[in-house]
Amino acid sequence: MSENADVPPHAVSSGEKTLFDVIRDLWRARLAMAVFGFAGFVLALTFMTLARPYYRAEMVVAPASPIAGQGGFQLSSLPDRTLWQSQSVQNYPDFLRFENKFSAPTVAGLLLEDERVKGGLPSDRAFDFLDPERVWTPETVALYLARRVTLEPVGNTPLRRLVYAHPDRDFAVYVLERIHHITDTLIRQNIRLETQERIEYLQEALGRTANPDHRRALADLLMEQERLRMMVSMDQPYAASIVEPPSAGVKPAWPDARLLFPAFILVGCFLGFLIYGARHIHE
Repeated sequence: MSENADVPPHAVSSGEKTLFDVIRDLWRARLAMAVFGFAGFVLALTFMTLARPYYRAEMVVAPASPIAGQGGFQLSSLPDRTLWQSQSVQNYPDFLRFENKFSAPTVAGLLLEDERVKGGLPSDRAFDFLDPERVWTPETVALYLARRVTLEPVGNTPLRRLVYAHPDRDFAVYVLERIHHITDTLIRQNIRLETQERIEYLQEALGRTANPDHRRALADLLMEQERLRMMVSMDQPYAASIVEPPSAGVKPAWPDARLLFPAFILVGCFLGFLIYGARHIHE
């Protein structure tokens, strides 16, 4: 017979901690947790003091071309709002160009020619003691835009929110305006050149063709290209229209004291509990 044969099962310790044991350990480690929690508070306060506040600037853009044909994007022109919301951006090829071009080196190079932009880019650093980027090229600015400027979807719609954060809220708003203007202008110029080449080719082909059916088809194509050239010549956004102009919040978006202080204090308390447990592990 074993020595524990007469011992009831509930009297055998399982070795697992109960909720009471955890509460007891927390109470025993209260001093270490308080010390490290206060240290976390001091670190959070130091971080808030040294960090440069960043302001979030936003602008909402929409495809400037409707589903059928060219022209300005008008929500009221579509009878069913639900149908409009379900449309994919794939239906707007020019807007797809905008999405993939706003951070391209060609846009960055033109953006870098603006003295205000060139002077404001080095100030984008989280802390004053960090060395700013001194050499800016179209390639480095393109990488900067790809990393710092985001195009976020707005619900289940073709709308997109262009977001950029910077220590200078006015500068952030200005950069979004310039990015939209430069990108849309480049797309317009490319479309204008492509359209002009098609028109010249169709005009030459129309002069060489004697078949009435062929001439009718070429005339229809030429009329369509003439209409497209007229649209790209209008002084309006061509690829992306502005639904909501750029604006920046009054309060900084980073660092957020409501999240920073609790996070640092909780981490400090947790470290204090771990250190106390490591020192008294044999007790």
